[in-house]
Amino acid sequence: MNAYPLQPLLSIRAFREDAAKREAEFRRSATERAGQALAECRQEHETYAAWRPTEEKALFGRIQNREIPLSTVESFKQNVLILRAREQELLEAICHAEKELEAAKIAEDAASAACRQASREKLKIMEHCELWSAEDVVRRERAAEAELEEFQGRVNSFETDGAATGD
Repeated sequence: MNAYPLQPLLSIRAFREDAAKREAEFRRSATERAGQALAECRQEHETYAAWRPTEEKALFGRIQNREIPLSTVESFKQNVLILRAREQELLEAICHAEKELEAAKIAEDAASAACRQASREKLKIMEHCELWSAEDVVRRERAAEAELEEFQGRVNSFETDGAATGD
């Protein structure tokens, strides 16, 4: 059997398909990690949002119905603002995690599409290889038949020449 003339191209297509599969798997994994990060951010915010009002009440309870200096009231206000700012940071982290998840999904979809395309391109060459192999078998059979006919023609002509000379 002759070597398939497009074997180097088939090797390249196989390499590209493998690389595309690895990239698609990496992107799938990145999407999963982004989804987990979003879930963690949401859980952290949920826990904090449930805790913050209780903490504010506890802080207020320390100063309620007491005569306190104005600096203590200012300190209370600052503590409440810090608590609320932290909740806002957690909400922003959720938004950021949602954007990361969306970007990861887009990258995963693109990688999956590239993987499918690489598989199709490799399949085209493999189909051509199968056709070429079948045609090569036919060519070899024809060449063998032609060689056999040529050999039989020589044997017949030798026999004819040998009979004419009287050997």
